[in-house]
Amino acid sequence: PLGDTLSFEVSPEWGATSPNAYKDTYGKVGYSHNLGGGFAWGVSVQQTIPVPGKSGTFQPETTLGYKWKQDVFTFGVSGGVGYNEGNYTVDDTPIGAYYLVSGTVDWKLDSKWTWNVINARYRNAFEYAWVTPKVATGFTYQIDPRQATYVSVGYAWKDTDDGYGLLGDKINVALGYKLGF
Repeated sequence: PLGDTLSFEVSPEWGATSPNAYKDTYGKVGYSHNLGGGFAWGVSVQQTIPVPGKSGTFQPETTLGYKWKQDVFTFGVSGGVGYNEGNYTVDDTPIGAYYLVSGTVDWKLDSKWTWNVINARYRNAFEYAWVTPKVATGFTYQIDPRQATYVSVGYAWKDTDDGYGLLGDKINVALGYKLGF
């Protein structure tokens, strides 16, 4: 496999409990490096552009992950840390630093198509309750050995310790492009 990958992603997001309510659009740029033996390190930056009257967020993040292949299936796990600039707790305290863990299952359908069966994430701030799990599924099309494009659909929940617990937050449709080198 190629040693390094650049990725670009854009996604509009709608309210999970009111799907017709557009909330924001995010853009994300990422870089990952294959460390060998199934391990990879990555870094990304996500910028969220909200509807007028709301504040946007800026989130740099870094992860370390491991993938292993079983025939046509690839299983992955990763963990990392990030920083959320722009989201606040119930008492208007900045969210700040957070941790995340995720797991993936991909199914190689043929030489061009992969079904990204599940991508599940758990994320929470270190100092405050900002629990934001998300599940997504989608498809990747391998253009050539260096390039791929993908689409995914996700559903996210949020608990900000406001007394309501974990509630549906956002539904998104992401479009992305990866370039390996």
